[in-house]
Amino acid sequence: MQPLWALRMSDGDDMAEHLNQFRELANQVQGLSGEGKGIDDSELVTILSSSLPSTFAPLVMALQSWSEEITFDVFAGRLLQESARRQVGQVKHQPESGTRVQQTALSARQFDRNTTPQPRGIGRGNHRGRPSPRGIGGSR
Repeated sequence: MQPLWALRMSDGDDMAEHLNQFRELANQVQGLSGEGKGIDDSELVTILSSSLPSTFAPLVMALQSWSEEITFDVFAGRLLQESARRQVGQVKHQPESGTRVQQTALSARQFDRNTTPQPRGIGRGNHRGRPSPRGIGGSR
């Protein structure tokens, strides 16, 4: 039981690997018990909860208050979902170097357009050589 209680996951560790280690230790405890009884689900959930980093505390509290008795399999499934969601969030916040270069180039082009004066045509109102807007015989 001691290795099971001592198991700890750090932030950034693979949740699937942690759950596999946990399940393996729990199976070893079950194999060592005289009747092969093992540990019930609620106790496994409690031990697993204590092995997680503090960043999972809000999820653990939500899952434990979700129902009176949550099974180990449901709890482990939710942990895997949350871990996958966090990994996707990290990938979205880390732009690839090529994307960063494209964004920088685009920003430079937009800055260049906004700060470089554009040619405006010849004369006032850009209508030199065209009839006056006041009519054909009107003064300029």
